[in-house]
Formats: sequence, structure tokens, C-alpha cells
Amino acid sequence: MGVDYRDARMGMAEANFAAGDFSRAVEDSAAKWTPVRLSKKEENIAGVKIPFFKLLEFDHNSESNLLGLSMGGQSIQNAKDKFTKFLQILVQIATLQT
Repeated sequence: MGVDYRDARMGMAEANFAAGDFSRAVEDSAAKWTPVRLSKKEENIAGVKIPFFKLLEFDHNSESNLLGLSMGGQSIQNAKDKFTKFLQILVQIATLQT
């Protein structure tokens, strides 16, 4: 998990270097919708409620897809992929921690 977090942060640093500071554009688009959501389901097993988490990914086409189109778009997509992978690992750990 530590290696994946380091890779995700390094990808974010590379994207910031290539595309400049794009955090405001990401915050503005996140206020409208998010491409990833967390679903929680509980199952009762022998009287004990066990939580199960699942990561739901949505593929919306919006103006955030054009973020970094002129410069650094590939770096931004790479950082997004790395953080999505890290988030999947966190969700898996949270499901196992019961």
C-alpha cells in the first residue's frame, strides 16, 4: 500500500509539473459530479453485521475530460489512474478489516 501511495503522489507531482496547477478546475468539476463512488452493504453473518465495500466507477463525458488537453493531459490521466488504483486498494483493505 505504501508503494502505491508513493506512486500516486509521484504521478500527481508529475502532472502538476507538466500541466501546472489544475486543482481549481478539478474542484469545480467535482462539485457537479464525481466519477467514483463508494457503496457500502452490510450482511448479517451469524448475528454479526459484516460491512462490504465496493467502488463504483462512472464514465461521464464532461469538460473535465478536456483538462490538460493542450499540455500535460497524459500526465493528468496517468495520475488519475494511479490514484484510482490506490483507492481500490484502500477499499479492499477496508472490506477485509472486520
